[in-house]
Amino acid sequence: MAIKILRGNSTTRASSERVLEDGQPLYEKDTNKLYVGDGTTQAKNLPCITTDSSTLKCTGWTVWSEDTTQETVTATPSTVPDYYSSLNRSKAIVHAPEGKKIVSVIPIKPLANNKQTPDGIPLPGHCEGGVSADGTEGYVTEYHSGSSPSFQTFRFTINLKSEVPLNTVDECITWLYNKVK
Repeated sequence: MAIKILRGNSTTRASSERVLEDGQPLYEKDTNKLYVGDGTTQAKNLPCITTDSSTLKCTGWTVWSEDTTQETVTATPSTVPDYYSSLNRSKAIVHAPEGKKIVSVIPIKPLANNKQTPDGIPLPGHCEGGVSADGTEGYVTEYHSGSSPSFQTFRFTINLKSEVPLNTVDECITWLYNKVK
């Protein structure tokens, strides 16, 4: 399988807000620098594989593991009015550990009720999990009619991916190859 590499010049890349897909390479023709997307970072903010002392090496490039690990966490919710229904909602937030990002959140029973109307409006007792766009926070929300949640603490499982630093060109190329094969 051939790898199609996005090409351009340094001026265009330095101002580009385009987000490259995870593993998508970008080559600067005027500087001979290679950048690889992570699925979240704009092209102008990507680190590159660069020339240093006549030896190519990766600098500042980290990818996320393909495997996930699970952790069970407990967090204390805070309650706010829900703007879309007549219910209150309590939300418990947990932050990703250093070097990890949260990819999914699963409420643990008895929180795992899925009580909604057919058109998706939450009913009392409905719970849902979610993740911030950058994976730094995970949360569980419970909808309830009273002023306080059904439980004083929320238990939920978070699925995490770990950072994998790539320090040599061989590691970078191997990772790219495995991503596209």
